[in-house]
Amino acid sequence: MYIAADSAVFVGGLGAGGLALVLAVAAILGTRKGGNHGLGGGAALALALVAGVVAMGAGKVWGAPDDLISRALKGVVGVDALGQVTYAAVSILLVIIVYFVRWSPRALVWFGLVMATAFSLTGGIWGQLTSVVADLAVGAAA
Repeated sequence: MYIAADSAVFVGGLGAGGLALVLAVAAILGTRKGGNHGLGGGAALALALVAGVVAMGAGKVWGAPDDLISRALKGVVGVDALGQVTYAAVSILLVIIVYFVRWSPRALVWFGLVMATAFSLTGGIWGQLTSVVADLAVGAAA
């Protein structure tokens, strides 16, 4: 008898859209005020990063936030008046803002979604981070 089972058998095969739904609801319910089981700031940020990457991979309606965020980021990166601002600069800026400013867990969820898109657009080590998260999520959702 085999005790170990792969994730698809264990959770019944969520699918990318199903995992995006589960993570979105967990982020919403986990950051509401007055709940019995709330998420702290770090957990909310991590959950949002994973949710953002999974939503990008799920596509369809789940890809809409990524499309909106990427268009907004392209507007910042493409402004000539700011000089040569790159996606790497935006990613570092987001990390600095999250680190030095006290945010509510709900606000950190929004930052996490923006960070997931910014990191994937940046490439390099930032893109590797989102790639690793995506690979882990696909394994869990299969």
